[in-house]
Amino acid sequence: MVAAPLNEVLAAGMLMLSGWNSATDLTDPMCGSGTIAIEAGLMACKVPPGRFRKSFGFEKWKNFDSRLFEVIKERYDGKILGSVPVRISCSDISTDAVNSAIVNIKNAGLEEFIDPAVIDFREMKPVSPDGTLFFNPPYGERISQGETNEIYAMIGTTLKHNFEGYSAWIISSNRESLKYIGLKPSARHILYNGALECLFERFDMYGGSKKRKEN
Repeated sequence: MVAAPLNEVLAAGMLMLSGWNSATDLTDPMCGSGTIAIEAGLMACKVPPGRFRKSFGFEKWKNFDSRLFEVIKERYDGKILGSVPVRISCSDISTDAVNSAIVNIKNAGLEEFIDPAVIDFREMKPVSPDGTLFFNPPYGERISQGETNEIYAMIGTTLKHNFEGYSAWIISSNRESLKYIGLKPSARHILYNGALECLFERFDMYGGSKKRKEN
């Protein structure tokens, strides 16, 4: 675990809300304990939700059909893939965070499918011509507003200079710092990370003007 881990259900919901469907490479450059990348890996491998649970509440219902449940589990276990069609990676500037992510990735059985690394996002370069990035940057709960403004400005600058052809999704409760991204969002949703109301925004990196790209 890291200081502010992202809830697994929220991470999975973000991936589905974004429309990511394992068709493009996915990178989480501020991965913390690796939750987003792990949920993406499970989706890409078609691992059914709750696969690692040992029991479910409905198993105590009076009309629970254990034989039917085993048939359903076998059916969906048979759809699990032994490989993923895209590259999924995660990184963080913190060695401790990446070490935590490595443990969690291994526990999820995804060590062959997710590439973790210690790297500062401002130094990151894309390994494919397009893809999707997901960010859960600091919101300012533990650092100053000035520091978060600098981090968000760095994110925007790095996206514009290094990630042409990519889309980036960013979740944050810090609306002031989000302005420092310096890009106009193409989509926006309101989500809750615990008690915090957050904006979940998409930014598209175009080569040249947006109008020329659309043409």
